[in-house]
Amino acid sequence: MSTDDLSSNIVPLDAGLSLKFYEAVLLLYSLKEVKFEAKSVKEPEADLESDTGRSSRDSFRCFVNKLGQICDSELRGKTVTAFAVLQPGGIQYRFASNQRTNEELQDVKKYITNILGILGSTPDDQLNGVFGAALERVISFNRPAIQQQIKNLTKQEGMNHCVKVCQEEDTSEGRKAALDINTLRRFAWLSEREERGGPSLKICFMRDKARADRDPNSKTPWSELRHAFSRLQSYNIAVRTLISMRRRRRELFEDFEVVPVPSSVRSGCPNVRRTLDGIIKRFPEQMKMAQACHTNLPEEQRGAVENKIKACTKGKFKPYVHAELVLLDSILTEQREGEPLRFFAEADYDRYIGCSKPTCRLCKLYIDNHPSGVEFRHGHCNVYHEWRAPDIYNEDGVNVAEAMKTRQDIHYRMLETLRQTIKRWITDNVAERKLHDSNTNATSYIGGGSSTYNAHLSAQASPDNMDCMSTMGAVDDSDDVATMFGGLSLGGDSGQSWSPTSVSRSSQDTTPVQEDKAGSPRGLSMESLIDKKRRRPLIIEVEE
Repeated sequence: MSTDDLSSNIVPLDAGLSLKFYEAVLLLYSLKEVKFEAKSVKEPEADLESDTGRSSRDSFRCFVNKLGQICDSELRGKTVTAFAVLQPGGIQYRFASNQRTNEELQDVKKYITNILGILGSTPDDQLNGVFGAALERVISFNRPAIQQQIKNLTKQEGMNHCVKVCQEEDTSEGRKAALDINTLRRFAWLSEREERGGPSLKICFMRDKARADRDPNSKTPWSELRHAFSRLQSYNIAVRTLISMRRRRRELFEDFEVVPVPSSVRSGCPNVRRTLDGIIKRFPEQMKMAQACHTNLPEEQRGAVENKIKACTKGKFKPYVHAELVLLDSILTEQREGEPLRFFAEADYDRYIGCSKPTCRLCKLYIDNHPSGVEFRHGHCNVYHEWRAPDIYNEDGVNVAEAMKTRQDIHYRMLETLRQTIKRWITDNVAERKLHDSNTNATSYIGGGSSTYNAHLSAQASPDNMDCMSTMGAVDDSDDVATMFGGLSLGGDSGQSWSPTSVSRSSQDTTPVQEDKAGSPRGLSMESLIDKKRRRPLIIEVEE
């Protein structure tokens, strides 16, 4: 690997191993991109979107994941954020992001300190009332991602297709679903004030009538509609997850500190071979890769794979360390320099690093082969070629020889797995991928016990029973598919500009919100989040 962009005291990966490794990564990535019979990977059942019906250990892990999610404010991976809850003395929330500047990391620190501080300073009997204020802060901070999700949601072509299919079914339910999807256009919109920095956003959710019998694993207007709604719903779930954990472990919200870890520097482009034939020549002879490619990879696909490899290496291929590994390296470095760094309640919850998104394929392979014993979020199986392991620094206190051997062993084991996967994909004429690296399956509210799939919402849930609500039962037929989540001004009052910390209360204000005045300073009241007719939360449960 080129070391042009790296510090002079960084010990590079062995050049020969680096070439073999990144050529395998590029080939796997390119195969994934062009394989026409790719099969989607089912989202791991154990991955935690909410902590409904989970053990205390899994509920804690869900909480850590949600801390990451509410800080992942942009799409496309730049702001993917990992969290660990440590206990060096007091409570420490340590986090890292894929590619944030130090100034941006400080904005995240202020924001998450504010959220946790508000929950910590609110009396137990007033926690329900703080939901609106906390949700407003989360939505304000995540404005860039939400705006893009809304744009994806309201693409006319996709919605028109969904409406047409419902109408063609010529059933009362089909016609009702078509009407409700059309209604979404009025609820899910960004106003013309967007250019002035003060867009209004109305988020709404639909239940399974609008996606019945649609394949969730293929990229269709239905799957994209469903995914967009689920991601918007997830902010609601995230806030309720935080409130639920505040009820269970108040000490997590008192006398804590939030510590950001700087993002990694991108390295130079590895000097890899850029042809398919050149890359497979590095494979062990006994794997017979040339024969496998000739027999199972059509000429058209061979050309497409090679074009993808060349496109990836035209100066844009600059690997960086992903957030989970930046955070892991920070923790392990501190342990080498002093006393072992304890994770919070690790006897009960183990040593866990959570993240805003499921772990990528390369991070999972690295973690699976790492001797640290730290556990991470389940993976989504997607591979991203701009990936590298944490750096080794040639400085005092570092056993460079031992660190180099550990890194080399991990890379060789990863390389073996990657090569076997490549051969299987070529031989079986199939590739594993996931359409979205964030979860599509949003589940029910936290704390609700068993959460088996049901087509309808619970009619029994109430805002005063958020932690013990049922997800079973049905509502009457007059219940709309599209229900309004609430109107929020993401940019403040008209004419005000928006910034990550420009929420209605200062980032240091942790004054509890009184339950009888639960509305936020901008009018996001609990009433706007609750169906007044049935007094139940406006949220859906989608299939696993």
